[in-house]
Amino acid sequence: MKVIASFPLRVNELKKIIAQCTGQTILAWGTDPIVKQLANRACDVLPQERIIGMKHEKAPFYYHASPTPLKGKIRWLEYMNERIS
Repeated sequence: MKVIASFPLRVNELKKIIAQCTGQTILAWGTDPIVKQLANRACDVLPQERIIGMKHEKAPFYYHASPTPLKGKIRWLEYMNERIS
């Protein structure tokens, strides 16, 4: 697990919380470039083997859980249902 240099005071707290979580982590922050820096930081600390989400072709993006068109919402739900079930 990489240490996030810009958050040194909270890294140990974050590691402790993540270690206590045993379930999967759903990533669905969307594809807006404004979230790229925070998304990269999240990917650095989250256990990769527990991550699920509908990956976008460009990292570190994951499709949003509730995209604007209804068919996008249905597609996301069907995708996630197959992975969680």
